[in-house]
Amino acid sequence: RADAAAVAAAAAGGVYRSNTLHVLFSAPLAGYDRQGKAHPMEVLDYAAERDALMQVFKEARRDVALHFDFATTNTLRTILSFGGRALHFSGHGLPNGLCFEDGRSGLQIVGATQLKDLLGAGGLSLKFVFVSACYSREIGEAFVRAGVSHVVCVKIDSKIQDSAAMAFTRAFYIAFLSGRSVAASFAQATRAR
Repeated sequence: RADAAAVAAAAAGGVYRSNTLHVLFSAPLAGYDRQGKAHPMEVLDYAAERDALMQVFKEARRDVALHFDFATTNTLRTILSFGGRALHFSGHGLPNGLCFEDGRSGLQIVGATQLKDLLGAGGLSLKFVFVSACYSREIGEAFVRAGVSHVVCVKIDSKIQDSAAMAFTRAFYIAFLSGRSVAASFAQATRAR
């Protein structure tokens, strides 16, 4: 009941309005191997990325709200259920999927098939997705196959560094918020250093 009340309060407060970029951060502390043994995950500086995104949107002076949350499948399902139109995912990526959190600080890998099921179950209203994760091309293609018009992701065989990802993200959103198309913003961001 507490979760339902919190979601209803957030919806009433505008968290799910159409001009909101939903930013999901995934920072699981550990993943588990096939024997059930825990292995620590590399720590990502999501606080720095959050601060950088907030600064870009402040500089752009656009009527776009940022909503930050942890990347769990329940959070994504809620965003979709309330008609979220823009999503930014930041976290680890693996060749077989994105690293979401399981709700207990552990790793939950969400592959293309599970993502397609999540997107279909929530009723797809997403128009834009930015995936800031290594190996995210397959997941980006899953978003496209599900009907998302505009998807920004990384080539399948690429592992990205935090500093390169931050420079790309900043340049992309500055260009996009200044009125450039997704394609033109992407091209400009590829030249960022």
